Amino acid sequence: MTDRSIVKLKNGKLLFGWGERMELNEPSLTYPCWFQTDFFLKEKRWYSHPFYAVVDSSEFLLNEGKKRADWQPIKGFEPFFNESKGAIIAKKLDKIVPYTYQEANFTPNAPFMLNHLLQNNQDLYLYGSWNDEEGFLGATPEMLFEIHENKIWVYAVAGTAAASELFTMKEVDEHNWVVKGIQDRFKSYGTLTIHPREVRPFHTYFHLVTPIEFLGAKNPSFNELVDILHPTPALGSYPKEQGEKMLKRWDEIIERGIYGTPFGYMFNGEARAYVAIRNIQWKDGISRIFVGSGVTSSSQYEQEWSEICLKAESVKELLGV
Repeated sequence: MTDRSIVKLKNGKLLFGWGERMELNEPSLTYPCWFQTDFFLKEKRWYSHPFYAVVDSSEFLLNEGKKRADWQPIKGFEPFFNESKGAIIAKKLDKIVPYTYQEANFTPNAPFMLNHLLQNNQDLYLYGSWNDEEGFLGATPEMLFEIHENKIWVYAVAGTAAASELFTMKEVDEHNWVVKGIQDRFKSYGTLTIHPREVRPFHTYFHLVTPIEFLGAKNPSFNELVDILHPTPALGSYPKEQGEKMLKRWDEIIERGIYGTPFGYMFNGEARAYVAIRNIQWKDGISRIFVGSGVTSSSQYEQEWSEICLKAESVKELLGV
């Protein structure tokens, strides 16, 4: 059974590792390593592979086709939405991200999906880890943070629209809670420079993105940054503590796996943590695509349900499944 991991580097090339995973007590400064954890940060894992290569995306392109899977209808979102809206109306929360999934009985072909991703993900951050039995693969629009040349950049990514001119105050409000959540987390660590909000295209959607630069006497480590930031209100809640119990209870109903978790790497003087969304997870012949939608005081169920369905279709198109 061969383990494999892949991430998109800052220069756009791909870092590909293969061979049996080697668990590390801490990240290596001389050899590429990957970071994986669960959504509630119970276990943070650094690991490496005995073999790796940095390659151009064209080296992965394949010419093969595959029949699309027979996906079951999406279900389970409405109860989570109703509970979210109730907590917001009761002034317990300002924002939270309910989620659900779509399922199919099949084991995907990872090389085929890589081929599809590499033809359609130019604006996204590709990532994944798999073996012959289970794994995950996707391309996310959301980077949690990056460390490069001793500088730390954090990114608030929230608010989704099909076109740049279609953003409403709901999406702006949703985005602003993410920025505020990040500001709150860094209060005791240093100062933040909030750069102008941008509208960026990612595959079939546009997202609101605010780059944030950290300035402090001492930079937090990679693991410390994960502890400080995850989950931002982009995948969690605002306030964080008030929504955490709800998110943990939902996870007992619909186990989210790696959906929304930080997945990252350290290599050649740079480090990045991506937020694991827009992906497929598979195990024991069952595949799932998870999707979520940010709920605020102005959210309406029909609008959020439409976004859930469109996101699921977008992921299937992205992966060719």
